[in-house]
Amino acid sequence: MATMAGLALGVIVAWVVLVGATRGVLHARATGQPAVRFDDRRGSPQWWARLTGTVGFILLVLVPIANLAGVASAAPLDRPEVGFAGLVVAVLGTGGSVISQAAMGGS
Repeated sequence: MATMAGLALGVIVAWVVLVGATRGVLHARATGQPAVRFDDRRGSPQWWARLTGTVGFILLVLVPIANLAGVASAAPLDRPEVGFAGLVVAVLGTGGSVISQAAMGGS
């Protein structure tokens, strides 16, 4: 399972580079404004989306790190086919994010 955790971290890094950093730079160049705003009104849907997304991303990173550190995982989920299915979903999600961001163009 350590190999799967390493692959998961690799997919996360690829997503951050492809979607986060690259698209952020392209957006800033095209619009002159940062891609991420932090001035959403507290309690607004945008604020909640940013908060839950941030918590989710932190958990996304911590789970494979915990696995590599030797923390035991839930037995029903500790199967190679479950890990492989998760990796496939993550790769497809990363590809979908890249395609969606490209389709939005400068908007």
